[in-house]
Amino acid sequence: MTVLTAEVVTSPAGPYHTEQDPAVALAEKFATSRRSAETGRAYQRDVRHWVTWCRARGLDPLGPIRHTDVLDWQSDLRDRYAEASMARMVAAVASWYRWLLRERVPGVTRNPAAELERQERPVVNRDHSTTAVLSTDERRALMAAADALAAREPNWLPSVRAPVITWVLWAGGVRVGELLGADVEDIGWDRGTPNLLVRGKGRKQRTIPLPPALYGRIQTYLALREDIRPDLLPAVDGQAAARRPLLVTRYGTRVARNEVWRLLRRLAGYAELHHVAHTLSPHSLRHTMATEALRDGVPLQDVQDALGHADPRTTRRYDRRAQDPDRHPTWRLLSKP
Repeated sequence: MTVLTAEVVTSPAGPYHTEQDPAVALAEKFATSRRSAETGRAYQRDVRHWVTWCRARGLDPLGPIRHTDVLDWQSDLRDRYAEASMARMVAAVASWYRWLLRERVPGVTRNPAAELERQERPVVNRDHSTTAVLSTDERRALMAAADALAAREPNWLPSVRAPVITWVLWAGGVRVGELLGADVEDIGWDRGTPNLLVRGKGRKQRTIPLPPALYGRIQTYLALREDIRPDLLPAVDGQAAARRPLLVTRYGTRVARNEVWRLLRRLAGYAELHHVAHTLSPHSLRHTMATEALRDGVPLQDVQDALGHADPRTTRRYDRRAQDPDRHPTWRLLSKP
């Protein structure tokens, strides 16, 4: 097992301080090598989970990890995570070991996560997603709860921020990382319409139009910000000396992911959506947007472009119209008078 001492070690991957776990330090370096910052953060979380699991069992993740160790990790994951999440975590760890081998990190001689047989890997249904999706009535109740919170506390920044988060996640169809990574300076004009520039996976950029229902809520929120002049919105290049996060805490720092999760589940409680509160996530609103848009007749290609998907098959996984209860024969048979 690696002995940690307060020194600086240099490896082909670069120097790191061993007063920090060297595996964690290398996970951070690996994360910064990803093309997308969002992907890098996700990979870092997954690799840190693996490193923590190894350390708790006296294993050195930079040493002779066995094939059975990875299987034991997967077995523990199965108690807490869905198959799709497990598959992502295993893929992240396999990618990390490929990077370690390429960087010739001492002690790493093989990729144990890449040696899993097909039958040993998590089973993922590529045509189905387990992400919770709201019905139209549930989604409206959630949005109404966010607006009611802002109306009750119109001078409290976190409360007025709630409708911005919920409405943009849903109507904009953005990933939570894209929204939290956006800056005030990403608001601009396009043919007389305000829009928001977001940066997705693979550093791909796309613009989200901001109709009055979205832009009005953003303006109301920004009007409470001491660092914002509403008369200068939408922002233009060169207008500000430094970029300012679009969504901030009351202390001025960028909003974190876990705050969004807590907000959505709190709003679900206010809206009496207790049956979905425990499964609701930011991604649920993105899936809900895709389903509602396709149900409303928006072409699949347009929904794909709006979501920033490279493959239409990914967009089709977001479509839950086929799961509507009233389309099932059982529902139709028992609905007859």
